[in-house]
Amino acid sequence: MNISLDTLAQLDHNKSKKTLHSSNSKGLDNYKKPLELSKEPFRKRARSKAFMDSIIYQLIDLKSPLKDSYWSTYHCTNVILQEGNTTRSKYCKQRWCKTCNNIRTANLMNGYREPLSKLINPQFVTLTIPNVKEQRLKQTIEGMQLNFVAIKRSIERESKSKIKGLRKVECTINATRNDYHPHYHLIIEGKENAERIVSEWLKKYPKAVRKCQDIQKAKDGTMQEMFKYFTKLITKETFQPKQMDIVFRAMKGKRVFQAFGLKKQVSEDIEKIEVQKTIHLGFENEIYVWNKYVMDWVSSQGVVVADYNPSKKYIDYLDKLKNKPK
Repeated sequence: MNISLDTLAQLDHNKSKKTLHSSNSKGLDNYKKPLELSKEPFRKRARSKAFMDSIIYQLIDLKSPLKDSYWSTYHCTNVILQEGNTTRSKYCKQRWCKTCNNIRTANLMNGYREPLSKLINPQFVTLTIPNVKEQRLKQTIEGMQLNFVAIKRSIERESKSKIKGLRKVECTINATRNDYHPHYHLIIEGKENAERIVSEWLKKYPKAVRKCQDIQKAKDGTMQEMFKYFTKLITKETFQPKQMDIVFRAMKGKRVFQAFGLKKQVSEDIEKIEVQKTIHLGFENEIYVWNKYVMDWVSSQGVVVADYNPSKKYIDYLDKLKNKPK
């Protein structure tokens, strides 16, 4: 997430600040592009932080076993500390946190881009099973993992060659039927391997529908599809806190991503978030605190970090999410 713009080190940073009550200086016109680049990662973070603000109380109110973890998401990157021209913050590292997941997605894509690019004839595979009720979700996900490992090993023994690829578990909900759909997305080397995996999967799950299993040649956007989330937080423009809590509890302690046969693996956890350089905040020591009404981090002097101005459409969308489903 670093943004390095050292060539502009001599910029008068004090002119680049914007307070809650002031407008941009005309003298900044020549520096508009690099200043906007400096603000952009904070604006993305402000957008995701505002999104989590709109749903996190509904999870906390459930009094779930994950309540403390939900509170950690509430506090995620609440404070930004500036030291000179760098900033740092504390992240909750929870899988459902949109702020942390954006960082995790970037880390995973960077870590797996090279080994996945070396796969010969990569295929994007979807493996599904019939939806299950809450009581069976956790054991079903665990069974899927064991069955996939068994399938992979069986094929490798017969072919006497290693299967290379990456597997992701995903789980969506059907709010109308109140059931859950765990499934796999995979990037697999070779169409023959992909077809064999689908065939063996259907033997393990005879009630699974053949047409719901899918094999497509991996494309440029396949990595983005693989890494963007492990569950859709919003269903039909509505947040379902009870059902999502069930998914989060079922996935607790389980690996979402599993690479096999690849030389390099990266952790799906945010082990280290680099210090972020800025130019638009100047060179000084300052503390900025998240203000959910402004949707930005604000200093005691009224200086904002992201200069984030959400659209009315997005504000209305967040307000809608705050309403608990009936």
